[in-house]
Amino acid sequence: MAYLQVKDLSVSFGGLIAVNKVSFSVDQGDIFAVIGPNGAGKTTLFNAISGFQNKAGVVQFQGEDISSLQTDQIAKRGIVRTFQHTTIFQGITVKEAVLTGTYKSNQASIWDILLRTKKFKENEQRLSSKVDQVLEFTGITAFQDDYGRNLPYGAQRLVEIAIALAAEPVILLLDEPAAGLNSAEKRSISTLIRKIQESGVTIILVEHDMPLVMGLSTRIMVVDHGEKIAEGNSEEIAHHPEVIKAYLGGAAC
Repeated sequence: MAYLQVKDLSVSFGGLIAVNKVSFSVDQGDIFAVIGPNGAGKTTLFNAISGFQNKAGVVQFQGEDISSLQTDQIAKRGIVRTFQHTTIFQGITVKEAVLTGTYKSNQASIWDILLRTKKFKENEQRLSSKVDQVLEFTGITAFQDDYGRNLPYGAQRLVEIAIALAAEPVILLLDEPAAGLNSAEKRSISTLIRKIQESGVTIILVEHDMPLVMGLSTRIMVVDHGEKIAEGNSEEIAHHPEVIKAYLGGAAC
């Protein structure tokens, strides 16, 4: 049984079909990449899987149909996503921002919080320790007391991933994590993505940087005009005629 199974997923906006009966499966431990030209439907596909967008078709996680679940219900099952544009909080510190991602681990009730009970204090200490671990894992401990608005762009991307990791994902959907980064930052992101996968998290990746995609991915799916046109490993995709025509500029890489 596939870890995540998507069957005939479709999304339309009025008369415009953004995703048209796309099917694919992701095995546990994969880095599964979704590539395609701008406007191909990649982010819409992410939105549909993670519950941000109404859709037709079926999404199954570990055999359970999660197609009709709300975003928070999907996140509680461990399917967590980042966004194409940075969404970190500008007016709080990095450590406070990452703390917002620990909602699944919060064991204190509203009364514990209001009365500042022993349980509240133990919970606060446990979550703070968890945040410290995530900061260290993502390499941004040095920024923990800085405000989001003061961070360089590359660090903001890392903070966004750290927030997602604090939510304890089992499947992490990364939407263009390398967008806007320089070469050194892309190498750091690539190393972090591999590190996340090696920690046991399955990754679904939307990305335009082809060297990064080819170097990381277990399998790659190509979409164009909302339809799946190819799927395979990096070698198969790099030499697939429809992919070359639609995405790689007319020459095999």
